[in-house]
Amino acid sequence: ARECAQADWHRRIVLLSQDSPLFLGTLRTNLLIGNPDADDGALWQALDAARLGDFVRGLPDGLDTWAGETGSQLSAGQARRLCLARALLAPAAVIVLDEPTAGLDGAAEAAFFADLEHAVRGRTVVLATHAALPEGAVHRCHVLRNGRLHDMSSHAAILA
Repeated sequence: ARECAQADWHRRIVLLSQDSPLFLGTLRTNLLIGNPDADDGALWQALDAARLGDFVRGLPDGLDTWAGETGSQLSAGQARRLCLARALLAPAAVIVLDEPTAGLDGAAEAAFFADLEHAVRGRTVVLATHAALPEGAVHRCHVLRNGRLHDMSSHAAILA
């Protein structure tokens, strides 16, 4: 088997899990974890793609706003979008989303999925979720039932 260094995986694949943390620090320092070389323009682009840019622009300290311990200054939806923006900053070609809408209310969940295609800008996304996906949210869908993977891509009601 061919060996691959962990750093190589991290350059190619980024993970946004349901418990992706926000770290003690500012919004800027949380975003720079995704790409330490990102300039402010790239940070704003990622925030806009994650539909958080207008919110952050409205904060008195903008990018330098203190996120609070574990993101306590942000709503659950805002924290999830900040983590998405951080993932979008990574140069990886593949984004893995594991239950990205866990803890969000129905409206926030629907908005997250509605914005996802625009946010990822043509990168490959692997999405694992129990959430009901809006029509057209994914190109291919597989459902795991009783330990077996079923291709549901051709069915109209993917996760009914």
